[in-house]
Amino acid sequence: MNILLVDDEYYNIESLEKKIEAYFDVFEHIFCAYSKEQALRYFEDNVIDIMICDIEMPGGSGLELLEQIRIRNNNQTICIFLTAFARFEYASKALKLSSFDYLLKPVKDETLRLSVQRAIDERRKKSLEEENAEMAAFWKEGELYLTEQLWSDVIHGNIAGSKAGIERELHLRKLDGKIVDKQYFFLMIYSMPNGELYNHMSKELYNFTLKNILRDFFYTEEVMPVVIEAADRIYLLPIDRKLFSRAELLERCNNAVLEFVPFYKNYFIFLLSDRPYCMEEAAEITEYMKKEIALNVVPQNKVLELRTVESSLLPGGQRHEMPLKRWENLVWQKKTGEMKLEVKSYLKVLEADPSTNAKTLSEFYYGFMQLLHVTISSVGETASERFNKYLSQHSGTPYTSFELLWEWCVSVLNAYEECVKDNSDNDAIVATVKRYIKEHLAEDMNREALAALVYLHPDYLSHVFKNKTGTSVTNYIISERINEAKRLLLKGNQSIRDIAISCGFQSVPYFSKQFKKATGVSPRDFKR
Repeated sequence: MNILLVDDEYYNIESLEKKIEAYFDVFEHIFCAYSKEQALRYFEDNVIDIMICDIEMPGGSGLELLEQIRIRNNNQTICIFLTAFARFEYASKALKLSSFDYLLKPVKDETLRLSVQRAIDERRKKSLEEENAEMAAFWKEGELYLTEQLWSDVIHGNIAGSKAGIERELHLRKLDGKIVDKQYFFLMIYSMPNGELYNHMSKELYNFTLKNILRDFFYTEEVMPVVIEAADRIYLLPIDRKLFSRAELLERCNNAVLEFVPFYKNYFIFLLSDRPYCMEEAAEITEYMKKEIALNVVPQNKVLELRTVESSLLPGGQRHEMPLKRWENLVWQKKTGEMKLEVKSYLKVLEADPSTNAKTLSEFYYGFMQLLHVTISSVGETASERFNKYLSQHSGTPYTSFELLWEWCVSVLNAYEECVKDNSDNDAIVATVKRYIKEHLAEDMNREALAALVYLHPDYLSHVFKNKTGTSVTNYIISERINEAKRLLLKGNQSIRDIAISCGFQSVPYFSKQFKKATGVSPRDFKR
């Protein structure tokens, strides 16, 4: 907390400063100004929580000073006026400017102490209210971002695609758990390049404006307008089936071609899913829709309806031979969503062939099992043990029908993905956070921002980080900053102030305090 003392009389300031130092230990800085202009300069560079100000000063009164502060929207500063004259016009204007107290000189020490203590209590109360308001606003604004991040993680296979896996992520991110129970039409929109891709716009600005237009056009105010970047220039909108019927969505797509698409210089393809899907099917349907989009790259605006899966998705045109090498590569690359699509297409080809029998399905089953065993054994012993345990618990004969075989393939791929992911996630999370801290020491960092970096709840990140490192995120940041400060101090070619700033400390006193706490000596002594 900072306090500013303003009076044109030097000895008044000196006396007031000594009393404040004697009565209170909550102030990090006690600034002293001897004119209105000097006081305003302090406000430009510092957060002033409390100001004790004389009213009568040459070059501008304390009332004028407070008025200028209020005009600059600095309403958090609590002002206590001191004056030797009990004038009604002074008191009246002070009240209009929301001053906290109005004291007559000479003021008794106890009166001053009580007034400043009440100001401190009021500042703390306001700070808590501001913090709560900011957190509420942040959550409201951030909920859409967090929800879109969750959808993005689902469709890109970054989290387990099972309902249980999604529910766990919803709980960790404190999002509405009901979204996993809903059915969604999936609308994919491809913004095709025509000449210059972004037409003199930056990519970020183009994405920002287009996503906002899509939110306004395809959602109502009552629902969360989720728009995800499924790939470069490809946007996915999961739209609750209760919001619009499929016919209504097709009509909106056709209206979009007439209403906002002409304002862009590039072409658009709108592709609507054949039916509603649940969230756990999002990755699969997204991959299939992206392939359908790729088949329709004629440069013109179009509204398409999703076709059923076709055998054209099979590579190489070999309709009965399992593409084991390709599938092995997909598993290695963790592209389980794409893998599911190709497996489903392959099974449909087998189903359409009259020569297919139980032996054909059995051969597929054991070949598929062998493929996953080979790849998981190279991931690590822990992942391999977990996967084998899952298979033993879900043994049976799923190859007695196409429906059972497909369900088994989906479940076993989900289990594979989760075993591999859990094996490396925590180490990767901690490594990512450590690397980011090391590369951004000069920047303002906090637990919430670092948690957002790895898409985790701050509490969960703290738990993982402390388990892996033995220290908290905050202490680790301070430790890294101190280590960097030591290195720079030993080089000896920078001032202590410059080193403090370059290592992320906002003030020299705070830097000195933390440095001495960590090393037992001040930065100056360490450098000497």
